[in-house]
Amino acid sequence: LTINAMAFCELSGDLIDPHGGEVDLKNKVIKFVGNAKERIEEDPNRIIRACRFLAKIRGEFHPDTLGALIKYGHYVRDYVSPERIRIEILKSMELPNSSDFFLGLKNIGVLKYIFPSMNSCVDHPHGEYHDEDVFTHLMITGDTISPRCKLLKLAGFLHDVGKPFAYKKWGDGSFVAHERYGSNALRKELKNLKFSLKEIDYVCNLTYLHMH
Repeated sequence: LTINAMAFCELSGDLIDPHGGEVDLKNKVIKFVGNAKERIEEDPNRIIRACRFLAKIRGEFHPDTLGALIKYGHYVRDYVSPERIRIEILKSMELPNSSDFFLGLKNIGVLKYIFPSMNSCVDHPHGEYHDEDVFTHLMITGDTISPRCKLLKLAGFLHDVGKPFAYKKWGDGSFVAHERYGSNALRKELKNLKFSLKEIDYVCNLTYLHMH
């Protein structure tokens, strides 16, 4: 990213910025250095990292970068190790507005490869007690939790992912036992992402018990 391709000389005080990163940072623009496709092919994990930095600077994607992220988003599924995805997720939880990370993943079509259960919440009906869809509710909840508690914050973003499962099962517009469905789904997804057993138990137990 151009905002990461800068250097500072302690001796002269000069900013070395061959790719216009300072301007992009000022304008809050996420942009790849040079050819976006080449940067992604060098390291497909940059797709996820671009979303994290989007949240970090509260910015937006440059049109060329956005197009490349959408076109090559499937590289996350095909080429990025789950261990690296886990690291990016936890780093994004250090931000107060981590929802921008998940929104970025959703908007480029990558969320479904990382948290399929969360992706199923997008635009999903949420019953008479909520004006917002389930996904928006997750984003609101997660952002209210302190970044000092990364796993607790992650649990906030994931706590209601079982609602689409329950909604489909009962067929009556209710979400009965959604906490159980969500916990079960997350246990598989977090395991696939190589979270530790302790981390998985923490997030899944909070999800299972959140109605209490």
